[in-house]
Amino acid sequence: MSRVHSFSGELQIAGIPLFYQGIVTGDGLVVTLTGGDREHIGAVAWALPRPSLRGEGVSADVSLLVRPGHRDDELARQLGKELAMNLEEPLLLAVGIHVDQITQGQITALLDAPPTLARVIRSAYLDQVIKKQP
Repeated sequence: MSRVHSFSGELQIAGIPLFYQGIVTGDGLVVTLTGGDREHIGAVAWALPRPSLRGEGVSADVSLLVRPGHRDDELARQLGKELAMNLEEPLLLAVGIHVDQITQGQITALLDAPPTLARVIRSAYLDQVIKKQP
C-alpha cells in the first residue's frame, strides 16, 4: 500500500504572493501554483519528461488546457516543462494567478520566473518529501 505525500510553500515574485502545493502519487506529481488577489485555475499543464532529442539530458513534452479568458497558459507551459525536466517525473500543474491592476513589470517578472519557481518547488519536494522517507 502506498501513501500519498505532499509538500507546500509560498514566495513572492515582483510583490505578488504565490502559493504552491504538491501531491506525490505513485507515478508522478500534481502541483498547484496560485496567488495574487484571486486564486483560481486558469491553465493546466500535463508535462512528461523524456530524453532530449539532442541526445543529452532530459526535456519534456507539455500539453495545455486553458480556461477561456485566462492568461496563465504561458507560465503553466514553461513551469510545467521546467518541473518535469528537473524532477524527471510526470507532472500535472494547475496555475491560477490574478492580480488587480497588474503592471507590465509584474507580468514580465512572472513570465521570467519559471526557473526560479522550479528550483523553489523542487527544493520543497526534496526537503518535505524525499528526505522524510525511510
